[in-house]
Amino acid sequence: MALHEPIRSSIYLKFEELLGTDEAAALMQQFPTYDVSDVVTSEVLDVRLRETEHKSRADIAEVRSEIADVRAEIADVRTEIATLEGRLDARMAAFETKLADLPDIITRQLLFWIFPLFLTSIGLALAVTRLGR
Repeated sequence: MALHEPIRSSIYLKFEELLGTDEAAALMQQFPTYDVSDVVTSEVLDVRLRETEHKSRADIAEVRSEIADVRAEIADVRTEIATLEGRLDARMAAFETKLADLPDIITRQLLFWIFPLFLTSIGLALAVTRLGR
């Protein structure tokens, strides 16, 4: 507990009479002094409270602004994802179309190469047969 200086002096003098100088000084060290100018008035508290409220409101407004910025960035990312998803869907559809056409392409390629080869094989077989007679 802090003591105001006039009260502190009065108590010290009484302890000094009862205990002596050293003991009174040692005992009084347990009670710190305070200055009247250290006392906080309700007006000072009100001003500090208003300052704190103002700063808190400013901090809250700043946080809200940052949240709004983050939300805007999230919206941009969502738009980007939707665009990429559309492009991926288009590419997948094109790939599926090519994949569906693959059997026809393979069949045409096989006919294009195998049919002439087959005809050539028949021609060679006939030629070998005629030559062998």
